[in-house]
Amino acid sequence: MRRTLMFALRSSGVLLSRFEREFGVSLEVYFARELRALKEAGLICISKDGVLSLTDAGTINSGAVSLLFFSNNVLEQVAYNDGRIADKRTDLIEKHDYSPAARYGSSVQMKEVFQ
Repeated sequence: MRRTLMFALRSSGVLLSRFEREFGVSLEVYFARELRALKEAGLICISKDGVLSLTDAGTINSGAVSLLFFSNNVLEQVAYNDGRIADKRTDLIEKHDYSPAARYGSSVQMKEVFQ
């Protein structure tokens, strides 16, 4: 569910009725806390047709938006691996890592979400 949501948000959006049909649970209920924070920050919207999508600000911060939907297990693995890097400025992999897992966003909207 998390992966489907993250990929769909970064492309054309998520049709809420299809998500519920495929997973047997309402996206708005299951991810209520995450969606509330993103909506309050102006990063997502739901169209009249029931499509959850990113706003312009959400698109700019799409990697960080996805981070909210990572499972605790994935976040723990990322923290463990990040903790093993002695110097992030010189680490060969870290300096080329563009994944959202270690990036919390820099915009005002994302700082509001992660506080």
